[in-house]
Amino acid sequence: MRDGAFVTNEKAEKLSESLGKRLSCAGWFNIDGLKKRNPLLEAKTILKGGPSVRQEFFVQWHLTERCNLACRHCYQRDAGYPELSSGQILEYLREIKTTLDDWTAEYGLGFAPSVHFTGGEPVLFDGFRNLAGDAVRLGYRGAVMTNGTLVNETIARQLAETGLAEAQVSLEGLEKTHDSIRGRGTFANALAGAAHLQRAGLTVNFNVTLSRINAEQVETLVHLAASTGVSRIGFARLVPSGRGGALAREMLGGEELRAVYARLNALDGSGVTVTINDPLTCLCGEDDDRSGPGEIPLGGCAAGIGGITVMPDGTVMPCRRMELPIGNLQQTSFRELWVGSPVLENLRNRHHYSGRCGRCRFWSHCRGCRAVARATASGPESYLADDPQCWLTE
Repeated sequence: MRDGAFVTNEKAEKLSESLGKRLSCAGWFNIDGLKKRNPLLEAKTILKGGPSVRQEFFVQWHLTERCNLACRHCYQRDAGYPELSSGQILEYLREIKTTLDDWTAEYGLGFAPSVHFTGGEPVLFDGFRNLAGDAVRLGYRGAVMTNGTLVNETIARQLAETGLAEAQVSLEGLEKTHDSIRGRGTFANALAGAAHLQRAGLTVNFNVTLSRINAEQVETLVHLAASTGVSRIGFARLVPSGRGGALAREMLGGEELRAVYARLNALDGSGVTVTINDPLTCLCGEDDDRSGPGEIPLGGCAAGIGGITVMPDGTVMPCRRMELPIGNLQQTSFRELWVGSPVLENLRNRHHYSGRCGRCRFWSHCRGCRAVARATASGPESYLADDPQCWLTE
């Protein structure tokens, strides 16, 4: 489960730069007169595995903006979105799945679709249990992203019965730190919710929003995760948008971030899988062979590349932390949005990036966090600006 970064097939990671420069005819197709690049289909040239090589494609669906908490770092704003019904959401999920199946038939490239239900707090959404089960039956790998505080034994059992593969519970630090961000008592309630989900049979992961507030606690948090028996603990950067804009001063500087990632990478064998959900992690290797002026995204930031975010009313964005609507499923099909959006086209084309990111030899595998770029730069194309937390000088 990720928000903003994706992992490509191992075969793609081993490509030579000459392959990286090649564009597939399958990466272009006409729809209603549009001729645009589709990075998922360009992967056919690269992976050369046909339907047996399954390209990840995620849908992060924000069912509601209603929440029982008001976290200090949240990307939500006070104004909410009207909500689609569970029946409407299922129809749009079916449309997306059908489109992916069509691309498999037309271009010979397989997909591994997943849907991540979140909010707000997704367990507050009426009909969530039935919707989750229906999505799994459509062929999606399902997951729920929750603050955990409302999950009791009954809710956990109901979620497990839907066939969801995993649950992500947010954890922002040790008790005092977590409660200072999410509210008094939320640390204990989140751990209790995670325990209920585990006992119900779901794979449970923790997710930490990383900033100066909790950076000194990362080792302790990893050990805490291991002691609870969760499968994985992931770390993702604070994006100063929504209410989180008030915490902009708590963002780690580039060298601070690099040092924290080095500490996390040294925690192998801690008893729990540690993941860093950040495109900048491709810069952590001293002898990285993925550099070079490639033109095709092969990893890194998923915005416009590996999936979409859908808001409660059907509004589509490249990433929830990058509040940049590209259309609405109630007015425009997923296929048209994916192929025809100028914003997505810009995200896929290195020549539209400004500054160091556009020139960077790691562009194909990184591209920086587009949400952080948008939140910290100005102008209509701020989402194409430099990632201010990157530690490379050129």
